[in-house]
Amino acid sequence: MKRLTLAFLTALALTTCSTTRALHDGQYLLVENKVKFDSKVDFNANSINSYVKQSAGKWSPGLTIYNWARPGSDSRISNFWRRVGTPPVVFDESLVDDSVENIKGHLKHLGYYGSDVDVQVDTANKKARIKYMVSPGHRYVIDSIAYHIQEGEFRDEFFADSANVTVRKGDFLAESALEDESIRGAAYFRNLGYYDFGKGNYFFEADTLGDCNILHYSIKGHTRNEPEENDQPLEKYTLGSVSIAHSKDVPFNEKILRRVNLLKPGQTYNEKLVNVNYQRFSTLRVFNSVGIELEPLPDHTLDCVVNLRESK
Repeated sequence: MKRLTLAFLTALALTTCSTTRALHDGQYLLVENKVKFDSKVDFNANSINSYVKQSAGKWSPGLTIYNWARPGSDSRISNFWRRVGTPPVVFDESLVDDSVENIKGHLKHLGYYGSDVDVQVDTANKKARIKYMVSPGHRYVIDSIAYHIQEGEFRDEFFADSANVTVRKGDFLAESALEDESIRGAAYFRNLGYYDFGKGNYFFEADTLGDCNILHYSIKGHTRNEPEENDQPLEKYTLGSVSIAHSKDVPFNEKILRRVNLLKPGQTYNEKLVNVNYQRFSTLRVFNSVGIELEPLPDHTLDCVVNLRESK
């Protein structure tokens, strides 16, 4: 019976066309957002759509059914139509400026500086159609890179990995590329023993005011959220004590657990090895959960506990 009722309502909705009846004076049904780029730029406009703050509504039988409710009425039948129907997307003009800033911010992240976005709003027939006309800003080519890396072992290891650095002379300057390089480099160093090292230790500053565009590439002993006085030498960590914890109520062969475990006291910390160790215990499929806890100590060692919880 419910299916027949729904089919009937859908068929009836298809015979009617009002989708704006529920709107009050001054309200508009948002039916379209369109992003268009300057014809001189080869850019995928669809990649920008998600940065528009308010998505346009799509027609559906439920939208028409919702509009069968009498505006302002609190009757049972009107409330029924609202309950089974789909409410309209009412255009919110205040979100247009937010969308413009979103688009500009995204383009800046991609390396287009000083972009311009013009907006055209058409509200004919109580339906809002919004067009965002985008003119991407200027792009800067990196003419040279100045590296500022702590002296010592860390510096040697950085330049040993220089072939894998993803930001290079001749590239366009872009925050997205710098972020990707920070993530890549941080993972590389954590696998070399730098346990508390992360993308926040990377600092980039571009000088585009002179005859050439210089990118200053710095790695520091403090993060972007910390003051300069917190700077300290970047040092490696080694594993201190390593233990495996599980319920004594369930007998496990300790030799098997030790054979599965790859983490040993005295090893240089390696994030990849820790993850592999986690996966090895997880694939046994006899534990409800596996956790590896690492406690950093002042002497740059890490006490390690592999926590195993048995499946029930």
